[in-house]
Amino acid sequence: MQYSKTIDKLKEHIKTAYKETYVEIVSLFNDPMTQPTARRPAPLREDATEDDKMIRNKKLKIYVKKTDALEQNLIAVHTIIWGQASPTMQTKIKSVKDYEAKANTHDCLWLLQQIKAITMNYESKKNPMMSELEAKEQFYACKQDNNESPEDYMYKLKAWADVVKHCGGNIAGNWENIPEDFGNQEAREEAALDYTLAMAYIKGVDRTRYGVLVAELKNDYAKGQDDYPQIWLQHLL
Repeated sequence: MQYSKTIDKLKEHIKTAYKETYVEIVSLFNDPMTQPTARRPAPLREDATEDDKMIRNKKLKIYVKKTDALEQNLIAVHTIIWGQASPTMQTKIKSVKDYEAKANTHDCLWLLQQIKAITMNYESKKNPMMSELEAKEQFYACKQDNNESPEDYMYKLKAWADVVKHCGGNIAGNWENIPEDFGNQEAREEAALDYTLAMAYIKGVDRTRYGVLVAELKNDYAKGQDDYPQIWLQHLL
């Protein structure tokens, strides 16, 4: 999908233009997306030596320098992201609640979340429950097109899952349907989202290309052999 391809190009640009803070900024593109922050040096223990103190002081100086650079680079990245948005997209973003506050703080995470949601046809002015239901409907109906690569299909499916989350919903299945191999209830609850995504991926693959594989998975399971993927496919591609 176009959103994912645009993000990939943005990541490459940031990697080249903002090398000193790339490790921090790339958290914007992780799954889940998180706010970039510089890592502060850990406090010293009570029995710290003078050498330990000297080393931490040096690390603190590096931390302060990194924080300043990150703040400036995020302003630049925010400008780039905003500049890549179409006039129509910008108008829609400006209509979202808290736009002014988020724009003034150059919140890249918020901006990317809005662009992604709008790209996937989420509208903040709709009834929120209706938006959630429509997003879930799109997720469950998501199929791999005939000429669509596995990677692009994966991005499309995950994008709809993200929109469901953006609407306050959740597509994770019941933990009791997660294989016992994952461990206790807590472990199975934690794995529910990835497992659901993996199952949804298999369910929606192009039957022309992968129909035989899907049939084999079903037949093997009926015979007591569970070969279904147990982790979200992005870890495999």
